[in-house]
Amino acid sequence: PFKEFLSAPNTIGAVGKSLWVSFLVRRDTTGDDGFKVAFHSSNTAYWDGDAGAPTTFGFGFYEAESKTGDIRYWSLRLRNTDTPVKTPLAITPGETVFVVMNVEFTATGGTVSVYLNPASLGAAAPATPTAQVTSTMPLTFKSFAFYPGNGPGSAAIDEIRFGTSYAAVTPIN
Repeated sequence: PFKEFLSAPNTIGAVGKSLWVSFLVRRDTTGDDGFKVAFHSSNTAYWDGDAGAPTTFGFGFYEAESKTGDIRYWSLRLRNTDTPVKTPLAITPGETVFVVMNVEFTATGGTVSVYLNPASLGAAAPATPTAQVTSTMPLTFKSFAFYPGNGPGSAAIDEIRFGTSYAAVTPIN
């Protein structure tokens, strides 16, 4: 069902499409080590976060840029060079967060919206996202990657879903 989301050359992001993604994520450490889920446009089958494998957009903790004082916040980010948009939800080590993302692909770029721990599941998306970023550059990507941090046991991800609607990635069963 996702063939209609493909755009040339072999990337996900056809103009006029809306892709939904959800996952459970948990940060287990208290340090300032970066941690992220990245949607990237690299030609390699893996991702190591360098400039040769640029992130198109991502979600996570981007070190000092995701902090206010000593408080660490979940953040949404376009590209490796853009400043992350901090969500109002602080990171609590050991606490699992349900993340739902919507990517709207447009001819002039697109919009990425994130909903954290949404109250409604299996129906329509909440009216207002937790955070949102708009890009004037294409949001096309080739791969989904998870970087849990430098040390063992730093973070975890589970229940990754891709779908064509909010209801498809937020099942009630």
